[in-house]
Amino acid sequence: MTIRDVARRAGVSVTTVSKALNEYPDVNESTRARIHDIAREMGYTANPIASTLVRKSSSMIGFVMSSWVRESGTGFMNEILSGVYEGIQAEGYEVMILPVDTQNQRKRSFSRLIREYHLAGVIVQGLRTDDPYYTEVTRSDMPCVLIDMPADGTRFSCVMSDNETASREAVRHLISLGHRRIAHIAGTAQAWVSSVRRAGYHAALEDAGIPRDAALVVDGMYLEDTACSAAGKLLREHPEITGIFSASDVMAMGVFQAAREAGRKVGEDLAVVGFDDVVWAPLVSPSLTTVRQNFHGMGLKSAEMLHTLISGSGKGETAVVPHELIIRESSGHQRLPQFDAS
Repeated sequence: MTIRDVARRAGVSVTTVSKALNEYPDVNESTRARIHDIAREMGYTANPIASTLVRKSSSMIGFVMSSWVRESGTGFMNEILSGVYEGIQAEGYEVMILPVDTQNQRKRSFSRLIREYHLAGVIVQGLRTDDPYYTEVTRSDMPCVLIDMPADGTRFSCVMSDNETASREAVRHLISLGHRRIAHIAGTAQAWVSSVRRAGYHAALEDAGIPRDAALVVDGMYLEDTACSAAGKLLREHPEITGIFSASDVMAMGVFQAAREAGRKVGEDLAVVGFDDVVWAPLVSPSLTTVRQNFHGMGLKSAEMLHTLISGSGKGETAVVPHELIIRESSGHQRLPQFDAS
């Protein structure tokens, strides 16, 4: 059932039907009522995207994410979206999810995406610093909130955890347990949060007077399999490692697997700390010590900040959502002996 079917049945143009269903004043009352009756009888429901195009104004918000990938059951994207939806609904908007990988970004520009869906504003999550949209977003006049990415300008806002401080706290926890040879499974050089979490790792070592060792920092690409291979190589080449800080819980699971293959026991002779506190972090064995991010709070705050930008009642700003270090079994609960590599 389309708007053309309604127009044909009513004997009017498609434009007249659109105006009548969107309560335009230049359609007389009797025609408007007849079109509404026919639409109900035919079971026609107006497309909200098409409606915004006719009105030349929009109550539609775009949630732009770099890709729609399996999350290994992490659940964090659902938490972010639930927060966004809660905040957007409270302000009278609707939200449209728009997954765009790097290849699609090259085919359709950010400005074209905005025009096609006539969006009032966008919330952006997961872009890499080398993604085409990252540059376009920072140059656009579109009201925009970035999640876990830096923003600069009166039309942009940013919501994030204090990634550097959180990472610093995670590594300090390992140091407090007596670990000196601590490796870091980073994400990817193209992700802004990876560089910030790596900075926190280095800062904690510096605070404790532990020299940096570039050989103990490897990228896991935020993938379990890649992190497993990277951690396995680290443990083979540097058996003196007793602690590993992973920039994500998903990669921490790769570390768990690598430890098993190397004959190391997580929580006993190898301490592991992750980042995110995903839904299964307390359920794995041993349960995962990790940094808890408030994903729902990040989504909710991003929606509130976007409304402020759209309404013109405020300028761009950065909001930091509190985090918490959750200590569980994988890091051990007491000072661990140094692993004897002999």
